[in-house]
Amino acid sequence: MFAMRRSSAAAPNAGLVDLAPERREGNVAWLARAGVGRGVLLLGGASLVDVRLRWAQSALRADLTPSHWSFAALMEDADNVLSVPLEPPDDLSSVPARNGVRRLPIAAFDDPARFPNVAVLLFAESPDPVIAAVEDVRSRRVLLDLPALMIAWLAWCWGVTDVPPLREGKGIPSAAFVQLCHGIAGIELTPGLVSTASCPEAMWQSARWWGDYYKEAASMAARAAATPADGHGRPRVPAGVYAVRQPIAAALDPSAELEPAAGRSTRRRRKTR
Repeated sequence: MFAMRRSSAAAPNAGLVDLAPERREGNVAWLARAGVGRGVLLLGGASLVDVRLRWAQSALRADLTPSHWSFAALMEDADNVLSVPLEPPDDLSSVPARNGVRRLPIAAFDDPARFPNVAVLLFAESPDPVIAAVEDVRSRRVLLDLPALMIAWLAWCWGVTDVPPLREGKGIPSAAFVQLCHGIAGIELTPGLVSTASCPEAMWQSARWWGDYYKEAASMAARAAATPADGHGRPRVPAGVYAVRQPIAAALDPSAELEPAAGRSTRRRRKTR
């Protein structure tokens, strides 16, 4: 059984704000209304692969329901994110060359039917040291072999293997990338995880329940006078905003058209069993 250490917090972190989406509001507009342009972006998708990823993380939840989240990224700015998506790029040769790391436009995640759940979490006082670590991860595969994680998770998502890679200590690539960048900057993202295998759900649980840990970590960093100039970030009690439109994972019907005809939606949902 995949395990999380139990936090001593009596209530969830009040610094996370549930910002309800407006009617027919896309994720780009939601992010603009939230007023956040940097931080850790979490998304919960509704494709078959996303739903498989969400169910794989259910063991980290006390009620064993699927995670709200399937993807993690670093917001480089208000328009772009950095991450390691499972979707292949146009040039497959770029995967080993860049250790799987890609820059993606936030507009690619705008569709709330395709990505119903969205959150931005802040774990660092300044994101600059975390973003600065991206080049190390991109150019030094020896730090973490992200293509190997991609292959392992694609094999499971496509039904080639039977055991979710998390149970073998293999993190979801996008989350492993985000966690490593924070780790290089001296910020621990998942203090409750009893494994090095990171995943978006573990980050979510950390932000919700481990505020006391981050408060102490921030105090220690202040005493050590850590600064971005020396490559170290300063942790903070997590804060952020989120919207969960789809609490229980449901996949878009792969036989339906992904793009609706003019004036008519052709998307159909199929609940997982």
